Amino acid sequence: MESSYCLTDDILNWMKESRSLGVFTTDERLNIKSTNEWLQTRSQCNPDEVKDRYLFEVYPEILSRQLHVYYDQAIQGQMSILTRHSIEYLIQLPSSFEDYSHMQQNAIIAPLLDWNKVVGTITIIDDVTSKHLMPLKKKLFIKDELCAQDEWQLTFDAVPDLIAIIDKDHRIKRINKSMADSLGIKPEDAIGKFCYQLVHRTTSPPFFCPHNKLLRDGEPHSSDFYEETLKKYLNVTVIPCFDSEKNLISSIHIARDISEQLRNEQLLKNLSITDELTGLYNRKGFMTLTKQMMNTANRLSYRMLIFFMDLNGMKFINEIFGHLEGDHALRGAATILRNTFRETDIIARYGGDEFIVSAMLTGDADYNKIIERLDKKVNLFNAQISKIYKLSFSIGVAIYDPNRPVSLEDLISLADALMREVKYKTKLRDEDNSIENE
Repeated sequence: MESSYCLTDDILNWMKESRSLGVFTTDERLNIKSTNEWLQTRSQCNPDEVKDRYLFEVYPEILSRQLHVYYDQAIQGQMSILTRHSIEYLIQLPSSFEDYSHMQQNAIIAPLLDWNKVVGTITIIDDVTSKHLMPLKKKLFIKDELCAQDEWQLTFDAVPDLIAIIDKDHRIKRINKSMADSLGIKPEDAIGKFCYQLVHRTTSPPFFCPHNKLLRDGEPHSSDFYEETLKKYLNVTVIPCFDSEKNLISSIHIARDISEQLRNEQLLKNLSITDELTGLYNRKGFMTLTKQMMNTANRLSYRMLIFFMDLNGMKFINEIFGHLEGDHALRGAATILRNTFRETDIIARYGGDEFIVSAMLTGDADYNKIIERLDKKVNLFNAQISKIYKLSFSIGVAIYDPNRPVSLEDLISLADALMREVKYKTKLRDEDNSIENE
């Protein structure tokens, strides 16, 4: 989410003085915070009476006509550009032309941001009634329209998203300042150029082009992709524009930089499946990824191994040396497992002092060889650290055969039971050795 489209002094002054555009703002709860004179005059609303009132209470037609969804999107950080063709009007205001009973409107509904936090919304309404009258009537209002266009351009350039208006031949009719800055050009330099040549540096539209889809069906479309030219991940939404006879003439492209959003989503995903102490997968990560591995094993008819391991002596380490040293021991165990298993194997801390690994068994691989390798890595690790205690594992191994499929939960239970059996036998052997030494 971009850290702009905030209420600067320039925008505030423009809002108050605008003669051709209606503007109002809300807080994040959609309570009205300000309205400009244009809107006050046409809606005959007293600014003191509407201030801090719920938007849909003041303008119930927004809710009744299902246009409230655009405010839900604005609170989520998404801007919407609504055309007269798609909505006819946002707020029902009287028209000064006998041809229409109420004003025809284009509208922008956008989030107000304080850095990365949405603090409210801003709505900008353009009266386009005169633009849809007969050509003769249009000429009478050309001066007012030029004024409106200038103010609309100010709005166009204030939006942080990259916006372009593109005709049916993929030629650019207009871009806003944000898009021009991203491309390193002036807005006027883009006019008339093919969008795919200017943005994608290709000789034809790319396969994911939402504009092509819009040209086929006249409907809005959206696409996410990585744009090499801008070095950004973008979400591009295209909205159709029609003339007074409902012929498709162009589309509005709104491109939003979602690179940071994707990075945050990946970070959250990684955090949700990673054990904070060891950096290995946690139980959730293990279950999710191993089930995917099982699907692959079934498809390729490969066997799979589940190693369930308990780090021996953790109670002794915690009681004698403290839990901080216990944490060091767990991280040491994680290091040993990383050095033993392959990158394609799934290594996790299952909980407490228990670790679990899933590995595809290919070729003539033998799990006994893997355990031998693990023993060597354990011995090497113990030799390299100057600790009174030594690390070791009790291990149980379960084999998954796609010809006799069982659930992952059953496999884990089997490996766990085998591990506990090994641990019990080791305990009995240690006790016997202790008695013999006495």
